[in-house]
Amino acid sequence: MSFFKEIKEQRQQKKEAKKQELRKKNAELRKQGKDPLKGWGQMMDTGAGGFNKANPIDTKVYFGEKQKRIALEAQHKKQQRETKMSDE
Repeated sequence: MSFFKEIKEQRQQKKEAKKQELRKKNAELRKQGKDPLKGWGQMMDTGAGGFNKANPIDTKVYFGEKQKRIALEAQHKKQQRETKMSDE
C-alpha cells in the first residue's frame, strides 16, 4: 500500500470509531430519557437580527454610533466622579 492510501484508511477508521462512540453516547442518553438531538432550545430574539444580510455601511454606522454612546456615558460617569470628589 502506498503512504497516502494508508493515511486515508487510518483517517477513515478514526472517523468510524468516532461515529461509533457518538452512537454509544446517544444510546446512553436515550436510555436516560433524554433526546441527544434536541439542542439548546429556541433562539432568543435580540432585535439585532439580519446583520449578515445588511449593508456593511449600515452595520458600520450602527457600531460607530454605539461606540460614541459608550464614550459619552463613560465621559459622563467620569465627570460625576470628579464633581463628587470636589464636593467632598
